[in-house]
Amino acid sequence: MSPQLRLLYVGPMSYGGTCLQRFNVLSELGCDVTPLDVTGITKYCSRLLNSLQFRTCWSPRIGVLNRQFTKMVGQVRPDVVWVDKGIYLWPESLRQAREKSRLVHYNPDDPFGFARRGWRLFLKSIPEYDLHFVARDVNIEEFKKAGARKVVRHHWAFDRSLHHPREVTPETRQRFGGPIGFIGDWEVQREKPLRFLADHGHQVRIWGTNWERRLEHPHRLEHPQLKIEGQPLWGENYAQALCSFDINLNFLRRVNRDLSTTRSIEIPACGAFMLAERTDEHLALFEEGKEAEFFSSDDEMLDKTRYYLSHPDIRRRIGVEGLARCHRSGYSNHDRLGWMLQKMMEL
Repeated sequence: MSPQLRLLYVGPMSYGGTCLQRFNVLSELGCDVTPLDVTGITKYCSRLLNSLQFRTCWSPRIGVLNRQFTKMVGQVRPDVVWVDKGIYLWPESLRQAREKSRLVHYNPDDPFGFARRGWRLFLKSIPEYDLHFVARDVNIEEFKKAGARKVVRHHWAFDRSLHHPREVTPETRQRFGGPIGFIGDWEVQREKPLRFLADHGHQVRIWGTNWERRLEHPHRLEHPQLKIEGQPLWGENYAQALCSFDINLNFLRRVNRDLSTTRSIEIPACGAFMLAERTDEHLALFEEGKEAEFFSSDDEMLDKTRYYLSHPDIRRRIGVEGLARCHRSGYSNHDRLGWMLQKMMEL
């Protein structure tokens, strides 16, 4: 890769988000990167206005973003415009940008999955990009049918500066951790197994959004073994929490048709113990029983939870082996993005 490669990087670069992590690593890899942070441009103070904007893909702020985007393409004149989940860019804005630069889109989510809201503009824009990086094998043909010029599968990664083992003090464990934890948004397929563990006497602590608003049975919120924090964790707090749980549960996101998630890499990269849903992708990433653990049913999850809580030495050894696998197999952002830059250069 030429160190002179000039990028305009467009995305929501809030603290703790993977978009900002990718931006930083692309700079470290030698690219001349100019940021366009869409967060401040498109975000309203009101939750209602943000929801309406997301559902309709229309608002005055979307117009402001597109004018700013077109202006910066003209000013920066980048070799490549990298767009990270560009749900608010107009096809005509991208068409103008393609007259000056190559366009690359990175998508962590699934526009053809079960969460269809918010994708209207992006689906119209798929043919405008020179290259799409997608997170699921099933997306490859779907993007091609939607008019994509070139589609390449990307894989989840960890951030070297953030996801690494930490010494956990009793104060940190009390603040963030415990015996069993899950960090992520609410889905009914996540709520049920977590309640299953709590019903069988295990203390479970949950960090993430939407839990109080969307629980199937809100009257059961005060389960004595279930502690729902009602807020997300970002950046350093997120990594501290992963290191502060004896067992980190990892449930897939069904609306995105996931077979692995960012947590699938971030948990082992922190040297923490992961107990995740068994899929072909998880089995390819980590050796079961040596580098991570997996389950296919609530009963198997319960059995393995009981076993590993009572065998801390084995649990810690698996965490160490999972960490080694992350580095040995090149699961970092530096490795993954270096590979993606090569794909971009092939354009």
